[in-house]
Amino acid sequence: MKKIVFYGSGNISQALISGLLSSGYKKNLIEFIDRNKINSRKTKKLGATKTNLKTIDTKSIIFLGVKPKDAMNAYAEICAEVKKPKIVSLVAGIKSNKYLSESKGVELIRAMPNTSSQFNKGITAICNCNANKTTFNQVSSIFKKVGTTIDITKENKIDDFTGLIGSGPAYFFYLLKVYEKRILKLCDGDKSKDAMNAYAEICAEVKKPKIVSLVAGIKSNKYLSESKGVELIRAMPNTSSQFNKGITAICNCNANKTTFNQVSSIFKKVGTTIDITKENKIDDFTGLIGSGPAYFFYLLKVYEKRILKLCDGDKSKKDTIICNLLEGVSYSINDNSNLDELIASVASKKGTTEAGLKSFKSSKLSQNFEKGIAAAIKRAKDISVEF
Repeated sequence: MKKIVFYGSGNISQALISGLLSSGYKKNLIEFIDRNKINSRKTKKLGATKTNLKTIDTKSIIFLGVKPKDAMNAYAEICAEVKKPKIVSLVAGIKSNKYLSESKGVELIRAMPNTSSQFNKGITAICNCNANKTTFNQVSSIFKKVGTTIDITKENKIDDFTGLIGSGPAYFFYLLKVYEKRILKLCDGDKSKDAMNAYAEICAEVKKPKIVSLVAGIKSNKYLSESKGVELIRAMPNTSSQFNKGITAICNCNANKTTFNQVSSIFKKVGTTIDITKENKIDDFTGLIGSGPAYFFYLLKVYEKRILKLCDGDKSKKDTIICNLLEGVSYSINDNSNLDELIASVASKKGTTEAGLKSFKSSKLSQNFEKGIAAAIKRAKDISVEF
């Protein structure tokens, strides 16, 4: 393992340090330099050691993790103190010719990781500007410890990656704020035409059946008006249940407690459950969560096209990147449920993420997303009227 020094220990450096340490990288091989007291305190807590340029081992790999406005001064300081430094720039926007025009005796690599690296679900684009093969392989192996990598041969593709993947988690946090409001309400803080015939058949053949309806829209009073000798529960799972990541709304219409607990335990085996006490909330759940995966698949089609270009058409690599992106978002939310804070951890002032979010806001993306969800919920309510 090579000694690593982070010059600048903001959010992305902290994410990398956290991921590296959890993957088994030795604490005594990770150092940092930062004048910011808050960043220094947070980075020390992670387990890295504070150092200075004068004591850096010339064999160390230096990760430049400062804001673009500070990058060239920091680069000049490194080159003045360290002989023939090996530098990995994590800075968005500043091209290699800008760095190398200031100092020739440098091995330079540009890399663009994202904050999901802290959960070992990172996605990092790496462009070898002039480093030798050994140095590049060492840097590549470091980033592979915290996720997957894309080798970029044309440096201008780094900008595409920055806007697409580096900023990616923040875009999903932004859209999930629409979900958050509606889910909080749910948690308190078309086969429908065949349903009634199927229900009648069950009641005709089975004495006092215990029925769990997975059918959208058809309310309990419709079922129970057809047959009284039934224990009825309505449930609305989603397709993520196949991966044990399902979300199921359960409403006890008239079943006894034992039956309800049995049904609830079944759904808990394939994910999490929300107990719905007011039946009309099932329609909200249907449009919000039942349909939810399809909304994100729809949005991911935009990502898919651009990622395929970045990966030169490698579909397997594309799938890995999308999965890591979404898993990273999921782990981030599990670690910190405040979506505004998660957005802020990715979006630096006047940076690429902020530009993307401003565009979303000006085009009213969240309002349009909300309209789509509202339309799905309305349709779920309409179905209950139709039947």
